[in-house]
Amino acid sequence: MAFNPSDEYEIPPKIQRIIDTTPGFMPKEEGRYLHQLSLTSPLSPTSKAIEIGTYCGKSTLYLALAAMKRDSHVVTIDHHQGSEENYPPFPYFDNRLYDPQSNKLDTLPIFREALRLSKLSDYVITVISDSSAFSRLYQNQSAAFLFIDGGHSALQAWKDYINWADKVQIGGVLAIHDVFEDPSLGGRPPYEIAVALSHLESFTALGQVGSLAAFRRIS
Repeated sequence: MAFNPSDEYEIPPKIQRIIDTTPGFMPKEEGRYLHQLSLTSPLSPTSKAIEIGTYCGKSTLYLALAAMKRDSHVVTIDHHQGSEENYPPFPYFDNRLYDPQSNKLDTLPIFREALRLSKLSDYVITVISDSSAFSRLYQNQSAAFLFIDGGHSALQAWKDYINWADKVQIGGVLAIHDVFEDPSLGGRPPYEIAVALSHLESFTALGQVGSLAAFRRIS
């Protein structure tokens, strides 16, 4: 399913400008596809979207806009101290987010500002937690849409998949970011998880835009 620029999937210019100036790693084409995927899921007032890996909220705003259109919410989960690949010597380190007092990144203030500027905070449930810990509190609940974009180490990526994939309801959508077939372009865990999903009878592939791959749960 390629990106379809219909009116239903339109991003208001003001929201797009806020997204464009928010730090993060999601190209516009992928973000617009994320928004479309969320809208094609069974998102509703009683069925939420879940995002693993908020960072500064770039992708969250795409999901929050979809939640607004469906009178729903996105639950976004992050400890807001960055992942392994957000620290030196990796090229994804952003010194603007560094907090010298804690000697860690702190992405929460910029995320809060993005929510304030976008006026989408009513549709966002912010969870400041490790995703594995929170998954234990999310028992017996399902999700219309799941976006996995947390830590990309093998341990963290597979933990996110194992802890959360079975919470996607039938008909729901699971999206994974940074899926690169060419290992020179990115880490292997997201790609390996996408390959594993493609072999499951319970999920069917919807397509991929850039590095954003999507699957629908069918059983």
